Amino acid sequence: MKLKYYLVAILLMTLSLTQSVAQADIVKWTFEVETVDEKTVLKATADIMSGWFIYSQHTDDGPIPTSFELSQESGELNTTVFEEQTIPIKNYSELFEAEVIKFKDEAIFTYSVEGYKSGDTISGSVIYMSCDKSKCLPPKSVDFEVKI
Repeated sequence: MKLKYYLVAILLMTLSLTQSVAQADIVKWTFEVETVDEKTVLKATADIMSGWFIYSQHTDDGPIPTSFELSQESGELNTTVFEEQTIPIKNYSELFEAEVIKFKDEAIFTYSVEGYKSGDTISGSVIYMSCDKSKCLPPKSVDFEVKI
């Protein structure tokens, strides 16, 4: 009888670990500083697994929108709106019963880092929600740190 309980416990732990690993693989973020049209920008790229979506910073109804926070010298985090370089998809979502603005495959966001100087470090986090056609995963936060 104890063996059954142990097997069930092991099965539940395995499923739990599989779900957390799967969530980590759905969206991969990269952060880099580059020069575009003689301006220095922080570029955040989301590589999104096929069949999944993340949402625009400007989605009002339904899912949790993507948001960026940058650390200030005081250590406080300030929400900052990045430019969305990727053209989003705007359509009705049966999952949320609302019109949503989302990205599939890849989403690129940029933020002008004028005022920072060479050698400075920009740190912060991105918070996003990923969904497929039938379910959503809990919002996730990814920290980043990039040197100019």
